[in-house]
Amino acid sequence: MKRFILGLGIVVVLASSPITFAADEAKPIRVEMQDGSVWRGQTGAEVKVSFEQRGRRRVVEGTLARYADGWLELTGPGGKRLAPVFAADIIHIEQLGGGTGSSSSAPAKAPGGDSEADASDSPSSASEGDDKEVDLSIRPTFLLPLTGMVGGDFRPEEIEYVAAQADELGPGQTIVLEINSGGGYVAEWQMIRDAIYEIQKRHRMVAWVLDGTSAAASTSLCCDVIVMKSRGHFGSITTLMGGPSAPIAYQVQSARENMQPMLRKAGRSPKLGIPFKTGEAGQLSLLSYTKDPETGDVTWYQSLDGEEIMNRNGQVLGFTAPEAVHSGMAIGIADTKEELGLLLNQGGWREVGTGTKLHEDWLEVATRCKKAIAADNKERGKLGGSARDLRKQIKILKSWVRWWDRAANACMEARIPTKKQLEEMIVLLEEALDAIQRG
Repeated sequence: MKRFILGLGIVVVLASSPITFAADEAKPIRVEMQDGSVWRGQTGAEVKVSFEQRGRRRVVEGTLARYADGWLELTGPGGKRLAPVFAADIIHIEQLGGGTGSSSSAPAKAPGGDSEADASDSPSSASEGDDKEVDLSIRPTFLLPLTGMVGGDFRPEEIEYVAAQADELGPGQTIVLEINSGGGYVAEWQMIRDAIYEIQKRHRMVAWVLDGTSAAASTSLCCDVIVMKSRGHFGSITTLMGGPSAPIAYQVQSARENMQPMLRKAGRSPKLGIPFKTGEAGQLSLLSYTKDPETGDVTWYQSLDGEEIMNRNGQVLGFTAPEAVHSGMAIGIADTKEELGLLLNQGGWREVGTGTKLHEDWLEVATRCKKAIAADNKERGKLGGSARDLRKQIKILKSWVRWWDRAANACMEARIPTKKQLEEMIVLLEEALDAIQRG
């Protein structure tokens, strides 16, 4: 059974061992580019990729780690993961330092036909419906809503279940986490973070954000790609200790040890770390940026020297949807699934998997659990020490033990004793009942 940290508090990003993004060794790949020409090469090659992103030409250099479901994934110095590049946006690939990479103008297969997981050859999910014609030219997308308190309704289990469904179609799938949460518990967020990092070795993880506050913001920042809803926002990862904010020195140290590595891992500026945690660290809480009008590149400053001011003293960093897009933290805005599918270069929206049902089923169980516990607590307040009342108390506590087995997160949120504590309480009550019956 999972262990939880009880008590109030917004999530602080915990330290974790670095996770290396490993590429398959010398695996041949074939990439269809923007003009229909094809580049052939192998993983492990050093390449220079020219591509178009939101109307601007960009260039990135790195080691070719993987090509899956239309996405070219590179690593930089030290194995650092770089932002993936969508093949349909690629203008040219140049192999550096010699090698066998080659390009051809010969016609290629339809988009997705050469990916490691060809959706047209994969069985349709039940969510598509057997009686509905499926457009297999649209790449499949897995969607999982994540709402409520992190550690209560918002759990890693559903993320892992959806990833297992994506694994059935093969590596390189797109999994969207639809986030609407004000934050929650540190222990649960740590498990969510680790789950996302593990899944990203095989699939593309997208945060689609309406409300991403505290632990939900940290969850969003773990993902390779962030997309905002038009009224969306994320940020404010301040740690609370039973109500008031943790000391400034604690916030700064936490940002340096945990937030900054997480930002670096996703290719984002570590300068955002301390402003996300606290607005009371003087110069370290300041944040601004300047965006190159030609290239779209963003330069961040731990000061107010940039053209766009994001955080001043006394503030805790947060992004609105327009700010997230303009600063490059998010790739765009989408309010509908169809808009999201197009923005993610899926060719439209074809939802597969059972993510929405998984979330709804868990919410139904969690709601019943919390309602039952609330009713039980009300009943317990009326009970005394008679044999009849002791039997009722034992029955209630045994039902709580069963709820811990079925809905541990809801039990934690309801703040009932742990399973071990309940079992000890039951033993004492049974001994008291036995003494009454013998007397």
